[in-house]
Formats: sequence, structure tokens, C-alpha cells
Amino acid sequence: MNNELADDFGYIGNVVELWKELNERFGQSNGPLIYQLKKEIDSLNQENMTIVTYYGKLKKLWDEMQSLRAFSTCTCGALSSCSCQILKKMAKFEEEDKMMKFLLGLNGGFEGTVTNVLSMDPLPSINRVFAITQQIEKQKQVNSAGVEVGAMSSSVMAA
Repeated sequence: MNNELADDFGYIGNVVELWKELNERFGQSNGPLIYQLKKEIDSLNQENMTIVTYYGKLKKLWDEMQSLRAFSTCTCGALSSCSCQILKKMAKFEEEDKMMKFLLGLNGGFEGTVTNVLSMDPLPSINRVFAITQQIEKQKQVNSAGVEVGAMSSSVMAA
């Protein structure tokens, strides 16, 4: 706890009272923060970022959102004996949503990659899509560097 807060709460006699006081002061709705995060996620595009930077920013926002909207644990025990695997299916849908957002935000140079990924059955995980796009980005960089070296060699030979 920082010093300013410690001064404010130093008079409280026990942990239960401290928790109650903190909750009343700071336990406000996460609605505005969730809204802001959702807006940032939806508007984030690769633009001039590398794949690593773009994915890193998305992942940070997704992780922050997850911390605000985490599922509560089952207290009745029904999920432990559930045979329909609803939690696993929900996690898969969330993973697909993330993968789609990642693909939607990629630069136009990845259109072929997006088409190839979307034609895979089953759809790959977000981590696999990240790895694929990162490899393609590196290959484009190598090819671009090769073209530049070739152009320089041609101009040197012409001189």
C-alpha cells in the first residue's frame, strides 16, 4: 500500500474493517474500464508495427480484459461432473475470437495468409497464427533485403 493510502487507513483496527473500507472506496464498477479496453482492442490494427509488437499489444489488452472479466469458479460442483465440456467450448470460442481479431488487424500484405489460415480445419490457435505470420513477416524482410542488395549490385556494375 502506498504511503498516502497507509495514512488514510492507519486508524482502522482490523483486516475485515480495512477490507470493507477499501471495497467501499475503490470497489467501483469496472464498466468504464471494460468499455475502454474493448474499444482499444477493436480499434487496434497492425499499421506500421511488427507482428511481434502488434500481437504483444493485443495480448496485453486481452490479458487485462481477462483479469477484469474472469469467470467465477463453480461452487455447486456441477461442472466437475459435466460431460458436455461447456467450459472447454467457451474457451475455444474465445480463442477463435482472438484469432479473428488478430487476423482482421493485419496489414493488407497478409491477405493471402489470412485466407490460408481461415481455410484450415480445424482453425489453428492464436499462438500458431502468430507463429505463421511472424515467419511470413521475416521471410518478407529477407526477400526485401535481397532485392535491395540486388539493386545495389546492379547499380555498382553499371557504374
